Amino acid sequence: MDKFPTDIQIEFFKTLNDEVSIESFEQWVYKTKELEAFFEPSDFIEFISLNFKDRHLKHKMKKIVDKYLDY
Repeated sequence: MDKFPTDIQIEFFKTLNDEVSIESFEQWVYKTKELEAFFEPSDFIEFISLNFKDRHLKHKMKKIVDKYLDY
């Protein structure tokens, strides 16, 4: 399993740490077309299917992307 490139990891960490709003993160996700290339296909489908208005978004997102982040 490959990790996300550093610039993409930074965006996820900023969101998970409340440094970026969910709205800004959602816009970034849809603008960043290359994001799909770094996910396994099933994880990408699960990720883009998330409801960004869900109050549990960060928890659900973290379950999907944890393996791609280098803590």
